[in-house]
Formats: sequence, C-alpha cells, structure tokens
Amino acid sequence: MKSLPHYLLAVFFIIGISLSSVASTMDEGEKRLSVRQFERKINKRNTILLDVRTPEEMQKSHIPGAINLDCLSDNFKAKIEQLDKSKTYLLYCRSGIRAAKAAAYMKTKGFKKIKLLDGGFQAWTQQNKPTKTIYHAVN
Repeated sequence: MKSLPHYLLAVFFIIGISLSSVASTMDEGEKRLSVRQFERKINKRNTILLDVRTPEEMQKSHIPGAINLDCLSDNFKAKIEQLDKSKTYLLYCRSGIRAAKAAAYMKTKGFKKIKLLDGGFQAWTQQNKPTKTIYHAVN
C-alpha cells in the first residue's frame, strides 16, 4: 500500500514533464489563434494569409484574401524558400493538422512569426465567418 502513493507521484511527474515539453515546442513565433484572434490579424500590415490546402479545396471555399500554397505539392518547399521571413504568416488548412506541419517546416527554414488558425477552416465556417468561392465556367 505504501508504494501506491509513490507510484502515482511518479506518474504525475512524468505527465507533467511531457506536457511541459509539448508546450515548449510551440514558442512565441508559432501560436494557435482562436477564430476571433485570427480574423483580427488578417488585415494587419506585413501579414500574409496562407491557405495550405489543395487548390481544389481552396476553389470550393476559402478565407477572402488567402494565397494558396498547397503543403502537399511537390514544390511546396521551394515556394516556402521564396517567402519573406520578416513577414507574419497566418496559416490554415481544413482542421489544423496540415497547417501545423507546414508551420513546423517553415520554422526549420528560419521563419519566426507564424500563427495558426485553431481548428482550421472548419472552425472558421462553424462561426459563420466570411468565405469566398472561385467559380469556373463549364465549357
């Protein structure tokens, strides 16, 4: 019976260390923003809005003003290299997973100011925020 409290203490200690290491991997340069916070940042000076979904996803609907930079494309890394590292980048995808991966790559290339839309485009549309659709004429 005496070892049970020691065991629980060790488990909580390990969980605490794990959580603190996860939190430390997301520094000031990379931050998840709520839909409201993200929306406020969109039109700020020196800020670039990047939709890292596929072109097909973006054509269906996207946040107005977004630039498509498909993180699954073969030339994604080359395109990232061409971006201005002094700018702030607002990234989103459908749910947030691809944007987080894109942000992680950008960090390895020296980008310091990266903000992610928490919950991605799904969270944006669930809060009835403005979207834009690209229509193509059928020939």
